[in-house]
Amino acid sequence: MPKKFAARFFVIAFSVISLAFTTLAPTQGASLLDLLPGGATSKGYLGVDFSERQPTSGENVSIITSNLSAQPGTPPNTFLCSSLSDANCAKGSFVRAQLILPPCETANQLMCVEGLSIGTSASDMELAVLDHEVRSLTTPADVALGLPRGGGPSLWKSAKFANKSGNFTYGVIARVVYGQNREAVGAAGKANAPITLTSMNLSVIPVTQKAGKYYPLESYTSVNPDGGATFGVRQTGNDYDNLADCAWTELGFCAKYEDFADNTRVALTMRMGAEMTGWLYGRMKDVDVKVDPIDAKNNRIKIEALPVNAPGAFGYIKKSELASNPKIDARVRLSSGVFGYNMMLQSEGSIVDGYDPVGNFEDFAAFEPILKTKAGYRAQWIVSSGASANGYQATSGNACFDDKTQLLGIVTTNAMVYSPSAPEFKDGALSYKVAGLHFICGFGSRS
Repeated sequence: MPKKFAARFFVIAFSVISLAFTTLAPTQGASLLDLLPGGATSKGYLGVDFSERQPTSGENVSIITSNLSAQPGTPPNTFLCSSLSDANCAKGSFVRAQLILPPCETANQLMCVEGLSIGTSASDMELAVLDHEVRSLTTPADVALGLPRGGGPSLWKSAKFANKSGNFTYGVIARVVYGQNREAVGAAGKANAPITLTSMNLSVIPVTQKAGKYYPLESYTSVNPDGGATFGVRQTGNDYDNLADCAWTELGFCAKYEDFADNTRVALTMRMGAEMTGWLYGRMKDVDVKVDPIDAKNNRIKIEALPVNAPGAFGYIKKSELASNPKIDARVRLSSGVFGYNMMLQSEGSIVDGYDPVGNFEDFAAFEPILKTKAGYRAQWIVSSGASANGYQATSGNACFDDKTQLLGIVTTNAMVYSPSAPEFKDGALSYKVAGLHFICGFGSRS
């Protein structure tokens, strides 16, 4: 029987009430450039967006890259690899594998999506039926090093529970990231160095299969303006329709992001590396988690919860005014790099930089004077573990939270910015860090 750790792990739920009265409201699917003065055609502005945005179709792919850090006089380079054994992977000293985990095909397959259930309460949850795994960019497994196959998102159908659009279709995007430090390039690099599972991000999304001029994706190599190697992901056809709001594309279809119907409850079951099932964080509420060990290195984890709406924030500043706002200017320089910063200043048009909200308190504090609340339009069901999308690592001063072999706890919130780390007991009180634009924070916990 699965082990339910209800009496042994932390469940922390934060509800944040925004007191910011000025709200920016773009149309769903519209460009963030529309929020700038003068809209998408404006010139001379730098926009800043803090939101748990829904990834574009080009991001929900499996891809392996080899990375070489910038050196004095030399730009950073990112090389595209077809596999861990590809010669391109020897061109960098650090290999990164972003994988979309496929649906489980066999009883003993690991690192895969086992099942999805949809309902309105814990008593009426119904298994959804797998329609198909999306044909997308994939990566091969490396059995010797322990890297699983990277697949595509999966489409599931519920027999009874429609999303807000009236369709019964839902997508599962299970993204994990592995890292391999080869320490050097070329033959001196350690191609057989161990790989490490560093992050997990699971999302369930309501979708509509929208017909149109859409194509499968392909990857390609390119060169940055500074001369550094890079890559991209694009449609295989040139005459495609608008890709705004597409979670993924296939031949003739775009999986359009939709919203959950009211009171929808979601349960996702994964076969996952045990190091990703210790401390969890995400966007959801009324959470129930069950963990069943498969073997010494893998768990079956079932997460059942309601989705939540989380506000974002948006602001802008004239590029010509950056120098007179040193705190903002310093953060922009840090995130852009010297070359990117100078290019941004020299370009005539406007640009919007996106900042992930997980753990990003320093950027948020610097930009807060220019930020206004941007309403969240769709409820989200997201749970993560390990490093955030922007690289923030979950840390804790409590050694108990270093144990990755069992479920330790989960924190869920609709706060604008929140920590990926476990809460800490300080001076007899439980401390957990969130941030927002003038908010009241209330929380409950049980242990």
